[in-house]
Amino acid sequence: MQHKKQETIELILEAIDALNDEFGRAPTQTELIHETGLNSGTISRYIPYMAKEGLIEYEPRHILRVIHDYDDDVEYEMLPELGGVACGEPALAEGAILGWKPVPKGCLGHGQHYFLRASGFSMIDAGIDDGDLLIIRKQDHAEYHQIVVGLDKNGGTTLKRLMYDEERGRAYLLAENEEYEDLYEDFVIQGILVKCIKDFE
Repeated sequence: MQHKKQETIELILEAIDALNDEFGRAPTQTELIHETGLNSGTISRYIPYMAKEGLIEYEPRHILRVIHDYDDDVEYEMLPELGGVACGEPALAEGAILGWKPVPKGCLGHGQHYFLRASGFSMIDAGIDDGDLLIIRKQDHAEYHQIVVGLDKNGGTTLKRLMYDEERGRAYLLAENEEYEDLYEDFVIQGILVKCIKDFE
């Protein structure tokens, strides 16, 4: 990636703050172009870079704001949000990065992490509700009773608790809601749940 100019970064940060204050919402790219005098190509290159560097919080069509008031003693890591994971029947995997969010590194532990958004109600008895933001550690193995992201043979993903059926002699995915069926079809583990973040607004 080409070197990014600090003066351009500061110009965009000031514009985002000013437009957020003026409109009470995320500014559009057109509004940023008018506010900064930069062209659309420059804005498009700088916004993802600034999000990855932890300068702004950015989700296309949803959020664009400057990150302020971080504790200087805390080290943060920017994690990508990769879409939704079904808490119910497996849904087609979503791999596109929707945005980046900062998380204190002390909350993560080892390994690579990413965000998924819970979709559905099959894990409500485990405290996971539709719309919750989930931090997932990327790995292809898990211990029984851990909550995992499973990928089925058709490319669908689901969030369930990994269990072992003694009678059948095989692992399966347990739904934490009696209204949903457990999944016994073949699957591979893509990650394990580390944290569940709720929005109470």
